[in-house]
Amino acid sequence: MLQSKVITLLGFAVKSGKLLLGEYSVESGIKTKKAKLVILAEDVSLRRRNILQLWCADRNIAFLVMGTKEEFGKLLCKKPLGLLAVTDGQMAKAICEAAVPGGGD
Repeated sequence: MLQSKVITLLGFAVKSGKLLLGEYSVESGIKTKKAKLVILAEDVSLRRRNILQLWCADRNIAFLVMGTKEEFGKLLCKKPLGLLAVTDGQMAKAICEAAVPGGGD
């Protein structure tokens, strides 16, 4: 379950145009190092998770696994979505801090 502070910060990221949605956009953001934080839904396959973690580790990009595809889809008024990336460094840092247990609520 997504914490309310994370939900709020993701909303800000969407409104400010600092959020990449979906596989193609996020993978492109990782390859160009535009992504500062990659967020993967918990219900994405383990194989996919491992590949993305390696890419992010190679490029020093923060990586979080939280929420579900359904939650992200509902939050962003889209179909179920398993992969997001934040392109703003400050916002990425704030989301990482809020995602720590006890950091969000």
